[in-house]
Amino acid sequence: MLILGVDTGGTFTDFVLQSEKELQTYKLPSTPDDPSRAILQGLEYFFGQQLPENLEIIHGSTVATNAFLERKGARTLLITTHGFEDILFIGRQNRPKLYDFNVIRPREIIPRSQIVGVRERMLFDGTVLKPLGKTVGRALRSSCRNKKIDSVAVCLTHEKIIKDELFRLDIPVTISSEILPEFREYERLTTTLINAYLGPVISSYIKRLTNILGSVSLHIQQSNGGILPAADIEKRAIYTVLSGPAGGVHGAHQLAREMEVDKIITFDMGGTSTDVSLCDGKPTLTRDHRIDGYPIRIEVMDIHTVGAGGGSLAHIDAGGLLKVGPESAGARP
Repeated sequence: MLILGVDTGGTFTDFVLQSEKELQTYKLPSTPDDPSRAILQGLEYFFGQQLPENLEIIHGSTVATNAFLERKGARTLLITTHGFEDILFIGRQNRPKLYDFNVIRPREIIPRSQIVGVRERMLFDGTVLKPLGKTVGRALRSSCRNKKIDSVAVCLTHEKIIKDELFRLDIPVTISSEILPEFREYERLTTTLINAYLGPVISSYIKRLTNILGSVSLHIQQSNGGILPAADIEKRAIYTVLSGPAGGVHGAHQLAREMEVDKIITFDMGGTSTDVSLCDGKPTLTRDHRIDGYPIRIEVMDIHTVGAGGGSLAHIDAGGLLKVGPESAGARP
């Protein structure tokens, strides 16, 4: 069995090939326009034009994180209950910096024009108080076509019906009851929306990669340290937001175990960012994570990221002070 680890970062793509005889490494600049191109170059370096049948690839990536931070996700429509359309912008009353008078709101994920409220309501015991209208499906399909929507997020109480109505449009639909079947509507909505927003971006290059790999096994590193079959990536895109950094924490923890060290702080500096995590006997997990100010209620590695790496750009700010990052020279300085 040959196991190839591939880590796609904002600056470099790294490879580690483990065989029965040795461990080989390779590094080359990433290709941000299509991350699969750099991966294919690495495969050609190791194997030429013919991939071995006993090859298994485990792929970690920061593509999802970067796409969200740069707001380069899919054109997404959010469907929710009428009257709840502004939850995304209202959020919670909690203030992370209570005495900061210069708070800057996180950039919006999608504009208000891409949020649609439908008139429906269900009581606490499951009794339907107000059923969906018979023309809702037709109206939503028309809205998707008019707004040129690429992906849909649904967060209400009749989700399965909405998903079935949109099936004929042949666009991905994320429903909150499958991604996060929990109470707390704000966190449930943001988690569902971010998954829909990133799904087409991640799946597009993963599909190109799997078509070329053929029968070669491909798994994607999850944010909690586990792995996910490549075929499920579009439905579970949000599980890859800390994909690359999670692999770094696991690697550092494994090295510490071999050195018989129980308590470590991992420090993973790349070309674009630096990731730090605490391992007290094992990697620390959390379900209270935010990405660019928005909560995602899934289990992820407890990693703190700083926008400063080996390729960070220095500049003088408006006050005349020297600043470094978060902008980076990237793979093409």
